Formats: sequence, C-alpha cells, structure tokens
Amino acid sequence: MFILQLYSGQNTSAGDFIYRIARPAEGLSSIDGITVKNLDLLNAGNKQLLLNVPLLILHHLSDPDLLPVIKERRNQGFRTIYELADNFRFSQSHKTQNGSASDYPVIMEEIIRRCDAVQTTSFALRNRYQDLNDEFFIFPNLVDKVEYREPRGSDKLTIGWGGSARHLDDLKQITQLLIEWVSQHPGVRLAIMGSKSIRQIFEELPPEKLLLRDPGSLKDYLSFLDEIDIGIAPLLSTEFNACRSDVKFLEYASHEVVPVCSRFGPYIEIAEEGESLLLFNSPAELIQHLERLRTDVELRSKIARNALQWVGKHRLSNQKLWESRAEIYRKFLPKYVNDFEWNDNLGQSNLADLIMPAIKAKNPAALLMNAVDLHPDDYQAYYFYGWGLSKQGRYKHAVTPLRKALSLRPDSIRTAELLVRVLLINGDLDSALRTVEHGLTIEPNLKNLLELKLTIQHITDAIAQGDDIGVTALS
Repeated sequence: MFILQLYSGQNTSAGDFIYRIARPAEGLSSIDGITVKNLDLLNAGNKQLLLNVPLLILHHLSDPDLLPVIKERRNQGFRTIYELADNFRFSQSHKTQNGSASDYPVIMEEIIRRCDAVQTTSFALRNRYQDLNDEFFIFPNLVDKVEYREPRGSDKLTIGWGGSARHLDDLKQITQLLIEWVSQHPGVRLAIMGSKSIRQIFEELPPEKLLLRDPGSLKDYLSFLDEIDIGIAPLLSTEFNACRSDVKFLEYASHEVVPVCSRFGPYIEIAEEGESLLLFNSPAELIQHLERLRTDVELRSKIARNALQWVGKHRLSNQKLWESRAEIYRKFLPKYVNDFEWNDNLGQSNLADLIMPAIKAKNPAALLMNAVDLHPDDYQAYYFYGWGLSKQGRYKHAVTPLRKALSLRPDSIRTAELLVRVLLINGDLDSALRTVEHGLTIEPNLKNLLELKLTIQHITDAIAQGDDIGVTALS
C-alpha cells in the first residue's frame, strides 16, 4: 500500500506537522507492505503524480487546483482523504488584511465534499463538518514516549505555558491575576515560550520571576517542558477554540507536568478531572488551583504521575494503533495497486524553498522570477511570479506569466481566478470574461468563478449605460 500525504507551507519542525504528518508517516511505514511519503504541494507540480497515487491524503489544503485532481482520481478509481485540522470557518488565518472573509473557506468546503472521507482529531470538529461528508474518521494525536522525571523539591515552583501567537487573547484573560499571584510567592516563577507579543504581556514581572524563551521547534518546546512543574492551558470560549486539539494536555502529561486547563473545548472529555488534570472556568479558579498545587507537593506529584500514566495507556504511539489506521485506509485502495512506483525525483523539487521566503519579502517579484528561471516547466512558478507582480501593483506585467501558467496547467482554477482579477484591474473585460468562462468549463458550479462572471457582467452593463465606473478587484 502506498500513501502520499500532501501538505502546504508547513514548518516541518513544528508540532502540527510532526503530530499529523510526520508521525503517522513513520508509524504506518513501520508496517510491512506500507510506504508513506510526505510532499509539499508547492513541490508537486507534476499533476500526473497526484493522479496516479493509490491513496492521497490532503492535509487541510484550500487550493482550488485540487478540485479537478480529486475528480480525475475518482474517475480512475482512486480515492482521496481530507485531513481537517481546525475549525477553518472561524480561523483568523483565513482573514484578509481588511478583516473580511477570504474565499478559502468556500474552496475548503468544496474539497471536503469531493473527497471520499475526512479524518480529524476530535469529535467536535467532526460534529461541525459532518454535513459536508458522510465518512469521518477520528484519529487522536499520539506521543512517541512518556518522560518520567526525578522527584522535584518543594521550595521552588515553575508555572509554564508555550504556544503560538494565536493564543494571545487566551492568555490576556489571565495575565493580570497570574502576574499578581506569581509576585506574591518568593519560590514561584513563570516560564513563557512564545512570540514577542505574548512575552511582552508578562514583562511586568521582574527577571528573577520570569523565564522567557523564543518560539522554536517541537523539540525545543519539549525541552522547555523539562523546566516547568505546572502547565497551564487557558482557552477563551470561542468556536475556533472549541475545536482545538488536546495536544497541549498530551505534551504536559507525557512530561509529567501537572496540566491545568480550561474547562472547555478539547479538555473537557479527556482524562479524569481531579486525578489526571485540573480544570478551571475563570482566571480566579485557575489561581485557586495554582495556590492549592503550590502548597500541596503530594497533590502535584499525584496528578502529574496520573496524567503521565493516562497518556501512556491511551495515547502512546504503538504498532497496534497504526495497524488499525492502516486497516481503514486499505478499504479505500483501488483493486489494483501494483502498477504504481514512487520515484523520489518527482518529489524533490525545491520550489517551496524558493516561494515561501519570497511571499514574505517586500519585493516578492524579483525573488519569484528566480523560481521561473529554475523551474521553467512548472506552472506554479509562473503563477507565483504573476502573483508577486500583482502584489507590487504591476498588473499589466502580471498578465504574461499568469497566461503562461494557464497554458502549462489549463485546469488551474487558482491561476484563472487571479488572471481574471488582474485583467479586470487592467480594464480588459473581454479577456477577463473569456478566462472566467474557461474556468467554468472546468468547474461549472464553483461559487468563486460564478461571482467573478457576475462582476464582469455588472461592470459591462454599467459601462454600456454610460456610468463612470472604476474597475477594481482583489489581487
């Protein structure tokens, strides 16, 4: 059995990648007869590769160019599974700079509908998206090992938290009370591993009461956990947080750190409250738990050990769990699989290494032109070069590389959409209409394309009536 896991733009040293992509690949590949490869979408310019893979897993992708791939795979008898990572309908990562919702949730919903099954980490996510697909599988996050620790003294106590900048609002709700409590007790300090914006909200504490660490890899974070005794996990009661994974609890527990978590979202149905973790409803209740743990060393030791043992029993990576997942995947394999052979050269493109830094640069077009020179046959290189030119306001120049991208990959909905928007800004309504109609021959009912066509018609009608209209579009 061969499985290709397709992802995009992920930091391969971060927890999300390791828990949901790297670890499953390693676990499944340890089973005789199973090979799993991971590939960045930006390095998958060869569409034929995606069409021929016996089983394709899409990790939280929102690229409309996958729609025709899924359709063609199904026509050939191949199946595709979608990995749903979070509640993207409420995700801040899918907001444009002006705060309005982007088109990505629309595309993601359509991809989920087209796939043969969806896998995710929690029942909360499944419950919110099961209207899009009848086949859902829950694959909880697993840890590689549990770390027993030496008994710790009672004279010093470190409270810790580490995570992404997206938790800033979650932490702000507890900041002031936590600072006041830590300040009151000579043997207590606070440890924070995160972005500058998060570290700054705790800088009121004196240096001897505060341990700060820059963001890092999962390996760095797990080392950070060795420095703390109690791990906190505050969550605001938002729709996005309700569907978060329980990874923070798993990480605390597997390192014998006492987990103190919000009574919300991923933590309310895990382990046993009072035995393997403590839950709180408010910042005041969090402080009550911390005070109790500060004064009761035996309680700290008991909860930390119970949490570690719970993870060891329920969430430790092992052959049996991977074999159970493999059995599910086997049901989606085509009748014939022996014809496929993986060629490592197909997945060795370095386009992602060229594009990702360029996207964040002030002058992306100059860097993206280099991608075209190095990958003259890859439509994505031309697409991103055209995107970079449009980001710099060079709309007339952007047309040529975008048309080249579309000639290399005629069913690229992503390219067609951007080209239409650029042509609109240039005032070339006829070419914009031809391009959107080309896209509609591939995806006749795609909302994004239908709305673009309607926009073109409105502009054309307004001009015909003599209205003085300025043509604008999102680039």
